[in-house]
Amino acid sequence: MTSRPWPRVPPFSASGGALLFHLLSKLYAAVRAPKAGMRDIIEAETAPFDKDRVHFSGPNVNLQPPQAMAVSMVIHELVTNAVKYGALSNSHGTLDVKWTTTGKRLAFEWVERGGPETTDPERNGFGYVLIEGQVEQQIDGRLEAKFDPEGLNLKMDFPL
Repeated sequence: MTSRPWPRVPPFSASGGALLFHLLSKLYAAVRAPKAGMRDIIEAETAPFDKDRVHFSGPNVNLQPPQAMAVSMVIHELVTNAVKYGALSNSHGTLDVKWTTTGKRLAFEWVERGGPETTDPERNGFGYVLIEGQVEQQIDGRLEAKFDPEGLNLKMDFPL
């Protein structure tokens, strides 16, 4: 098995280690704050990627620490999978992340396009099981994932 470096991130070195430490520090600070912002979490997780490939929009909704931790884990897993298998695994795929609030619920959508063709998996892997557990059990939310040929389309919503 071989690994691929993340876009625009040099192979692990003193400078790569410093960048990794910086990104993890930002994410940890966002999650550990009394209230962490949704936008802050997404910005921290997608920071290494070109802004012309990764688009996100939504209010910086404050999340309680348990919600922030669960959402951070979900976003991290989605980014990891996009880099390994999805829209961020090549030089031209795109990612659109949107979220809105309605009443006391947050609706979130993750849409990948331009990556390798996707199909429904034969079985749910560790990453999907992790995402499902965080959304449904940790934050009492709902999850819907579609593996469209154009890319992953994932929706979740949860109470604020």
